Amino acid sequence: MENNLPPSAADQSSSAAALLADVDKDRSALIDRMTTPSWAAPAFGALAAICVVSPAAGDNRSGNSALLIIVGILVVYLYQRATGVRLARIGWAAWLIYAATLVFCLLMLSVSLGLVSFGLLWWVIAPAAAAFGAGALGAHYFMRSAVNRIRSAR
Repeated sequence: MENNLPPSAADQSSSAAALLADVDKDRSALIDRMTTPSWAAPAFGALAAICVVSPAAGDNRSGNSALLIIVGILVVYLYQRATGVRLARIGWAAWLIYAATLVFCLLMLSVSLGLVSFGLLWWVIAPAAAAFGAGALGAHYFMRSAVNRIRSAR
């Protein structure tokens, strides 16, 4: 039968080129769709600031931590739903940015705990503001790194 004939070499190369062009077109469409929602970076910054300021709020730290974890998971879920991109395989650079942001926010939490132990509750605003900035910038660069990873993937 004529449908069972093996394709010629010219057909295979043009077919492969067409498939690669389709993959590049899909990648471009994905990158266009990956525009970061304007609320994402400030939301992560706010979560970091609330985590840092929580020691000044009182003794129920375990309840605050559980609530922050739940809200953080919700923000990640909403980000993935808005962009259509899962954050599982976005490269080592993005995870390095995440780790640096996390370490800085933990340092600001330590400073906040120290300020609370000295009774300087109003001074907790300074490390909370720094944590907000670090969380927002870290989230921004994390997402930018993810887009660059997808853009340069071959």
